[in-house]
Amino acid sequence: MRALVAAFLCAGLTAQALPVAEQQPDGRWPEAPATEPVALLAVVEPADARATAAAMLAFLADRSTLKHGPHRVPVKLAALWLRCRQDEATGCVGGTKGVDAGLCAYALAAAYQLSRYRALKTYARSAVAFAIAEQERADPLDPVAATLALLAARTAQVEGSEPLRERALARVRTQTPLPADWLGLELLLHDLAPAATRDEGEVRRCAMLLAAEEPTTRDGVPRDELTLALATTALYRVQGVDAQGVEWNVWSRKLAKHFARHQPAATSTTARALRAVTMTMYYRYGWVYGEPDAGAEFKPAQPESSKPEIAPPEGK
Repeated sequence: MRALVAAFLCAGLTAQALPVAEQQPDGRWPEAPATEPVALLAVVEPADARATAAAMLAFLADRSTLKHGPHRVPVKLAALWLRCRQDEATGCVGGTKGVDAGLCAYALAAAYQLSRYRALKTYARSAVAFAIAEQERADPLDPVAATLALLAARTAQVEGSEPLRERALARVRTQTPLPADWLGLELLLHDLAPAATRDEGEVRRCAMLLAAEEPTTRDGVPRDELTLALATTALYRVQGVDAQGVEWNVWSRKLAKHFARHQPAATSTTARALRAVTMTMYYRYGWVYGEPDAGAEFKPAQPESSKPEIAPPEGK
């Protein structure tokens, strides 16, 4: 783990430095950052909703919530912007669909779970419900979007959709051989199964296959940031806290080398934020799910609070 953190620092990618200077006065992060930090960019939906959700996840990963942490103000502003862009009737955030809707639901769910801010609970669960319902109707099904929606439901501590999980798993398994980019999805889908039906043998098999892969393709091209984030999430969820988690240890060492070798390019806000999320996985899941020893110096607030810490913008 020390090697992973060292590579993260060498790459110059911290969740704080990544997007904070690019946050707009209204609380959003534009997908295409301005050349000048003070430039006020027009809202571009759903791209800005996706970028804001990813950036908020990066700050949450670095242990800032709506109430605590060095970057609680940017997190508050981002949560408010997403909330104000949510359709009250459907729960859709900023006109997002598919993967983008799942990412927004996941960000709001994580913000609620970590902050225990009661006023955000309804909005987070509404976004999760929209993402789940959209994927239940989808034909053909996008397994990435479905997995994100299910992960958001688990994070928000609401019931997901077992038929959707089984359908997504079946969709993944139709690919023979299974694309390396989908190995993390298969592992996550097995891990998100109800405890009564969880197949530990399949979980271990998928973990071993994923750990045998590389963060780059066989041609040496880095995999996209969402693929790496989901794969790392999957492996950490199943064994990251366990010091004897062989597959996690193998994968984290590969990530350390990968991020040390592949310096970030001037890419989109979403890509850079997801990279930060991947690199801070240890801290994020350690305290989202209350696991021992992870992020011990910082604990989320308990219990829920209804204090109006987020003031609505003018005109709302």
